[in-house]
Amino acid sequence: MYPHSHLDQSGAKWSDLVTIIDWQGNRFLDKLEMTANASQSQHIHAGATLNELGTVVALFADVHAEVRTLERALEQCRSANVETIALLGDLFDRAEEADRCAEALADWNVTGVYGNHEREIALAAAAGEIPLGEETILMLSRLRERIDVGDICLVHEEERWGRIDPIAKMFQRHVEPNGHHEARITFAGHTHFRSARDERGHIDITRGSLTLEDHRRYLINPGALAAGQFAIWNRETRVIEFREIEDIRGGFVRP
Repeated sequence: MYPHSHLDQSGAKWSDLVTIIDWQGNRFLDKLEMTANASQSQHIHAGATLNELGTVVALFADVHAEVRTLERALEQCRSANVETIALLGDLFDRAEEADRCAEALADWNVTGVYGNHEREIALAAAAGEIPLGEETILMLSRLRERIDVGDICLVHEEERWGRIDPIAKMFQRHVEPNGHHEARITFAGHTHFRSARDERGHIDITRGSLTLEDHRRYLINPGALAAGQFAIWNRETRVIEFREIEDIRGGFVRP
């Protein structure tokens, strides 16, 4: 069970946990309808502060239910003193995979966004079409379409990054075409392609790390964990370390 959660022993029901308010997915998981203790969970929420995010953050995108690879990444996170796991979407592909993924993350402070796979499964579960474990329900109910924490953005897919309205920019109204305020650092997944760029263009990250500069804007994809790729970000040193999971047979995990 997650810390400070109190569910009826007969099992959790989606109708008890979430309110479906937008079936297009913008805010389809609005809130937990649980006890006061549950609402004070230690897990990061959409209105979190930078202090709640922690100093050392792991970025996982596109796990696609590769649970053994997920567990091995979490082992590295423990060694690196990671405080928060930030999910960037597509943790799993099918309902029968969801519980195993949630169990692997059960002891961690988790925040993040859902991809199309989580969205579809959560909607089916909310409609009573499929069963999910309590920990899976709790984890899914904490995900959002997009999370903005200070000048940091977590999102599954960001196709329009960097396309700023020149008139708005001239008047210092830094709002992107999708209506969101401009984030200085955006972390996204979806493409399965590890990359980093700033407003000048693509950044060479072949050496395995990137030191963020205060006056730059960044779009960073840590790569797909299904392919053994993730990142660890130390907010204090401003260094993002790009990690690889080695396959037990030698070499690196491949999708």
